[in-house]
Amino acid sequence: MKDRTRTICVSAWIDELGRDCQYALRALRRSPAFGFVTVVTLALGIGVNGTMFTVVNAMIRGLPVDGPDRIMSIDARDGAGRWRGLGASYLDFQDFRSGSRTFSALAAFSQTTATLGDEGRSSQRMTGSYVSANMFQLLGEKPIIGRDFESEDDRPGATPVVILGSRIWNARYDADSGVVGRTVRVNGLPSTVIGVMRDDFRFPVVSDLWQPLGLKPGLTSQSRGTRSLQVIGRLAGRNTRAQAQAEIQAIAARLSSEYPETNETISAIVSPFPGHFAPDPILIVLMTAVGFVLLVACANVANLFLARSAARSREIAIRLSLGATRWRIVRQLLVESSVVAIIAGASGFLLSLGGVWLFSKAVVGIGFPYYIRWTIDRSVLWFLAAVSLGAAMLFGLGPALQVVRGAAQRSATESKPISTPGPGGRRWTTALLVAELALTLILLAGAGLMLRSFVAVYRADRVVDAASTLVMPLSLPNDTYQTPEQRVAFYQRLQERVDAIRGVAAATFANVVPFAGGPSRQITIDGRQAAARDSLRSVSYVTIRAGYFETLGLRLLRGRMFTDADGAPGQESAIVNQRFATMLFPNDDPIGHRICLTMPNIREAGPPACATIVGISPAVRQQYFQEIDPVVYVPDRADSDDIMLIVRGDSVAALAPSIRAEVFALDPAISVNAIRPLDEFAIQSRWGHRVFGGMLAVFALVALVLAAVGLYSVTAFSIVQRTQEIGIRMALGAPSGAVVWLFVRRAALPLGIGLGVGLVGAVGVGRLLRRFLVQTSPTDLTTLIAITALLAAVSAAACFFPARRAARLDPVAALRYE
Repeated sequence: MKDRTRTICVSAWIDELGRDCQYALRALRRSPAFGFVTVVTLALGIGVNGTMFTVVNAMIRGLPVDGPDRIMSIDARDGAGRWRGLGASYLDFQDFRSGSRTFSALAAFSQTTATLGDEGRSSQRMTGSYVSANMFQLLGEKPIIGRDFESEDDRPGATPVVILGSRIWNARYDADSGVVGRTVRVNGLPSTVIGVMRDDFRFPVVSDLWQPLGLKPGLTSQSRGTRSLQVIGRLAGRNTRAQAQAEIQAIAARLSSEYPETNETISAIVSPFPGHFAPDPILIVLMTAVGFVLLVACANVANLFLARSAARSREIAIRLSLGATRWRIVRQLLVESSVVAIIAGASGFLLSLGGVWLFSKAVVGIGFPYYIRWTIDRSVLWFLAAVSLGAAMLFGLGPALQVVRGAAQRSATESKPISTPGPGGRRWTTALLVAELALTLILLAGAGLMLRSFVAVYRADRVVDAASTLVMPLSLPNDTYQTPEQRVAFYQRLQERVDAIRGVAAATFANVVPFAGGPSRQITIDGRQAAARDSLRSVSYVTIRAGYFETLGLRLLRGRMFTDADGAPGQESAIVNQRFATMLFPNDDPIGHRICLTMPNIREAGPPACATIVGISPAVRQQYFQEIDPVVYVPDRADSDDIMLIVRGDSVAALAPSIRAEVFALDPAISVNAIRPLDEFAIQSRWGHRVFGGMLAVFALVALVLAAVGLYSVTAFSIVQRTQEIGIRMALGAPSGAVVWLFVRRAALPLGIGLGVGLVGAVGVGRLLRRFLVQTSPTDLTTLIAITALLAAVSAAACFFPARRAARLDPVAALRYE
């Protein structure tokens, strides 16, 4: 009775599992080379998956606040259901707030650039935000000293107040609590400091100070069609996102009916914050890539287990003859696989730590939102555990079933192990090799396309003399420069002072600089049939002053430069870049054509701004991590209080102090801390292709190494198993070349099929990456031929070298081999 009870007791099952683990460890110790190869192979696959998941997890885990899953973002969509940079207007926000019941509160914010100045300190330029008074309460945050915004602070005409971020409080004011109550100047406007936020809080992205939304210039006079605000809310009670979506959509539909001029084609969507700040689709591509790497690793290990199963066939047959069930054998083999997976998982975790550290170093200086931290948390650990155990089943179950099936078909009295796997085992080996090679080719294709795009971007950027150019953003205080005439006079005086600096070759002004993004416009062309509203072409929009192209070291390809008369009423002119001409006028000369531009985030009744094309410039990038964009340049009429000073000279390091001194001499209230070489903008704008393309290249290289190791190991193990056969062939007169070809030929079939399947997948991955490719076709023949030749060469070498060693065996020793 005790024995019968023990057989159904949990402790007995645990005892058996413990013995299986001990046996698995002893088996690995008996075959150290096999254990090392399988653990390292699997650890590489798990390590890259852990690294990539940590990156994605950092971007999707949301705000570090109480109940981040309850914080929702409300974004506008156009008639086609696409987000086009559309936020919410102030009037729409008020309607959403008054009509919503599924949210406990709604708040709005608008990011801006602020200049902070006070007595005894130089002005400092930083990122700030206008936020509604209830924003911090909605997030569950409050100042560490001082008070929060109140509703009275948020009304038009209220006394200006400001809350500082901890970073600025520490760096600028030495963490002095006496800063609360002090009057500082924000964009020239005297404002009272009422509080300081906690460390590492920089909502919504990287803000260092906050002001009430009511202080945003021109907010109350904006029409309903000006959508410059982002709206967030906290779900109330047990309300769900679906309920909130239905409610907000109903409000948006009502507004569309009541205000058709501005809201006719506008809908709204509720999504978890950060909404449109969420990870880019490139991360999905990279997660798929590391999944392929893991599959390659699992296929590799499964092949090694299949090859090893031939030597264990007699052992398994004896176990079956002694009464072991098939399930008992399969369980033992799965435990062996799990032990390998656990050791590999622990090693992969260490590799993940190193991979995350390398990634964090590669993106230093990139302005990620403050809530993104490249750290391994509980979610990552659960992911690694699931991947490790899933991999054990993936590479362990098939070989286990195959070896049990093969052992059951042979006699336990046979004294020698089977020299090679049976037909089923060979089919498994071939299928796994095909999968390895196909997945590796797909990864190589993605890496090759991204590499070509990076090279294309780098070459395109060299058209600008960025290394000899300095950029200084200027923000004029609103209270000092209230009229366009005052701003024109300041810029004119500054131009004269900068031109007089020794070493300055040229200087100009523009609303944005190359490579750093910029506003976009939707375009129509006079004389052509108007496109549908939801499919208008979008172009980058740059306003420039005289000398812009000369300062960047460019010459127009055709046409003329702007004159003083251009831009005046009736004299509207534009210069477009070569990319614009190629896209919109492939068979025509654009000079002389009239184009009309509209803002995509303002749906106002009224005519668009139109201009006549007078010149064509070289293609210079404005946007980043996409195809080189079409750009329209128009004359700047000098009525903006935010502008970029661009200076080219002999030595940017020597010019920077002189330029700062001239700006400070004209007006000490203007910040001079943000002057930078244009080359820095170019380098940072290439970070997407550099970092993500580099990661894809690393993943492809790992897969290539794993595939080569897999082919090498399978070929080498096959040679060991067929040593006697090789001896017989050589004793009967087989030449060395025939022996080499015997094993190389065996790899030719999976290589050919794998390359064919992989090329089909390579075309697919090219289409997935189309959005990120620059001057590179998704089916670029040069890339496809190069990676195919590379994989074929590596695969041939992986088979050739062990086969060549087989051809050098001593026939007598081979015949005696047991």
